[in-house]
Amino acid sequence: MSRPAKALQSGEDYHPWSTYIAAREEARRRGDRKVGTEHLLLALLIDPVLASAVGSDAQNARSALDTMDHEALVAIGMDASLDLEPLPAGDSRAVPPRPTLKTVLRRRLALTPSAKSVLRESAKEGMRRGACHPDSQHVLAAIVKLQRPDPAADLIASLGVEPAAIQARLTDA
Repeated sequence: MSRPAKALQSGEDYHPWSTYIAAREEARRRGDRKVGTEHLLLALLIDPVLASAVGSDAQNARSALDTMDHEALVAIGMDASLDLEPLPAGDSRAVPPRPTLKTVLRRRLALTPSAKSVLRESAKEGMRRGACHPDSQHVLAAIVKLQRPDPAADLIASLGVEPAAIQARLTDA
């Protein structure tokens, strides 16, 4: 595994901005204008340890999210037979381990209120556990606490995974 892919893992090399940068690229890939909780979840699933805790990898989650979008378009009567190429985006796996403010602000996308709340909650959880910054497991734990109709909660449900099972795997890790 190359060093950039380890940027989303927990530990000394992890920085919360790494999750934002990877999530931003997921949002760009999907053509979204804001970074939401579903993008944070996709970014976290790049990490094999977190993917194992969730029981799904980023590619399966992307497919599930595409299916959810397709079903939503059909539900409102739009022709969902469009098969467009994904938008160009940076490689979300090539995130620097300790991103600078300049890196974060380049190609910036705003966070949804729910995504901001997740990052705030993960920071509080990290502080409660004595960490200066939240690690990727804290971010995932905050996402797992979300309730439907939040997009990340809907995505977890569409993957067929119980949030309690993810929480248990995170606790065991």
